[in-house]
Order: sequence, then structure tokens, then C-alpha cells
Amino acid sequence: MLTAAVVATTVVLITFAVLQYRSSREITDATGVRLADTLQMSLVNWHVDFERNFTDITRALDLHAPGDASAEALAAGLADWRRSARYPGLVSGLFVHDAGTADRPASIARLAPGSGPLTPTDPVTLRLDRRGSARWMFHPEAPALTRPLGNGTAARWLVVVIDRAVLRETVLPE
Repeated sequence: MLTAAVVATTVVLITFAVLQYRSSREITDATGVRLADTLQMSLVNWHVDFERNFTDITRALDLHAPGDASAEALAAGLADWRRSARYPGLVSGLFVHDAGTADRPASIARLAPGSGPLTPTDPVTLRLDRRGSARWMFHPEAPALTRPLGNGTAARWLVVVIDRAVLRETVLPE
């Protein structure tokens, strides 16, 4: 009788241990899936927020200065963006790069204050004529945002230089 009670108790304890192990394993798996989903959503939200910092700049400039805009309109668009921007120091300069023609030399005009002059040897200006597109483009090597000015011509480019220090020390850490 005592042996039967010990065997029955042992069977019950082993059954409970197996059930406990299975439920613990299911909880662990469910927690892992939930954490992976949370991480995925966090990364998506970070990406959207990061991209929004740049699209807000392009929207402000397109809204205030569509097409072949004047220097004043472009500078006003940048000033308006800075008043409401989360990172107003993100843009270090606003320029128009004119690739020039056979009768006119290439030139770069500063439209808004920034960290320094853009020269014809800057990486972003060397690649503009080869990257003809009517849309905004991001050049991570510069870093800069660019788009052609005018109607279908890639002879004049709007160049929005991104401040590398603000990007690295403020935007990315947050």
C-alpha cells in the first residue's frame, strides 16, 4: 500500500513537472515572439522618424519653392522649416549648383547660411550630372539632399547639405 502511494505520488509529480516544463517553454516562446515583434516595430518607427527628418526638409523646400524657384523663395522655405523643425541645425547649408554650359562656367551659389562654402570638388557636386532625376536624392557620402531645378534639366541642382555632426551626435543617438 505504501509502495502504491509512493508510485502514484511519483507519477503525479512527474506529470506535473512535464506539464510545467511544457507551459514554461510555451511562455518563453511566446515572450520571444512578442519581443521580436516589439523590436521590429521599434525599428520601423525609428526608420520612419529618421526619414521624416529629411522629408520635412524636402517638403518645406518644395512647398515654398517648386520647380525653378528663386534663391529668396528657397531660403524662405529653409527658414520656415527651421522654425518648426525638431533638429533645426540638421541643415548646414543650402546651395544651387549650376553645372554650366559651353558658354557659361559652372558655379555654386550659397542661398542660406551654413558651415562653409561648397566647392566644385565636393563629392556631391561631382556626382550630380550623372544622377539625373526629378526627385530628391540622398547622398550619404556628403551627406546631402539634392534635386534638379527647372523643367526636366539637370543643369541646375538644389543642394541641401546635412550637418554630419548634428546627424551623428544628436539625431542618431536619440
